[in-house]
Amino acid sequence: MPCKHRQGNNCEYTGRLCFGANYDEVAQGYVVDRWKESRCQTYEESGDRLPIISILSKQEKASEAAPEGEALVKVFYAQRDGDETAVEVEILGSLLKRRFMGRVLVEGIDLTATNDYPDVLALIRETGARAVVTINGEVKAVGEISLPLIKQELARLGIEEVKDST
Repeated sequence: MPCKHRQGNNCEYTGRLCFGANYDEVAQGYVVDRWKESRCQTYEESGDRLPIISILSKQEKASEAAPEGEALVKVFYAQRDGDETAVEVEILGSLLKRRFMGRVLVEGIDLTATNDYPDVLALIRETGARAVVTINGEVKAVGEISLPLIKQELARLGIEEVKDST
């Protein structure tokens, strides 16, 4: 949920740029990462939910149910000129597959190449978010692709990361 002190990209409480705001060179402006924002010392929930209406139909949600101990991470993004999100998603997929011994599958969905998710594309364009991340069909992030957040959510699901012994 967004912070109740945030107006646009600014914090009314501190009088400065929001703690979660990052400059996005592709969008040529600031974009607020809501997960980073929630770690601000002055963060207070606004009561507003993320403005996502229906990313997945009921049939898709049912098909997104990963077997026990496994997870499906989907990264929705709108490819822009000079944007390397697709490459970042590939790297994320390789990393998570290795670190979680194949129990985590990552799928990148370029919304400019499909008409299947118009609500998500509208959200990304409206908010300037770089991506929407879901895990097993549940929205976990709107903004940036955050590896620490994804790993934290996987741990909450009981999927443990395998640490290198070297």
